[in-house]
Amino acid sequence: MLNSRLSGTGDSSQIRKIQRPGEFTGFVEGLNGIINNSSVIIGSGRIAIEALILNRPVIAIGEACTIGLVNQNNLRFALATNFGDMNVKEKNLILRAFIGFT
Repeated sequence: MLNSRLSGTGDSSQIRKIQRPGEFTGFVEGLNGIINNSSVIIGSGRIAIEALILNRPVIAIGEACTIGLVNQNNLRFALATNFGDMNVKEKNLILRAFIGFT
């Protein structure tokens, strides 16, 4: 049986409808403990980075795109898109506008 735990912020009423079996914890302190006790992490941004640092498999799913299981072949793209939370064109426009960097 697959056991799941969903942590974070946002509209938990929508998440609770699809989260079975498992629990929704909301915001948690000490996220490294949860990551260390997980078989795989599904997320983006800071969560994905922390999970990779802790040597956990990451399935990157963000607001801008879905990368899937992060590996050597897609790590550069995952990093460039904040693990799916920002598309590359959008990121380049922001970098050019604010710091003149691409």
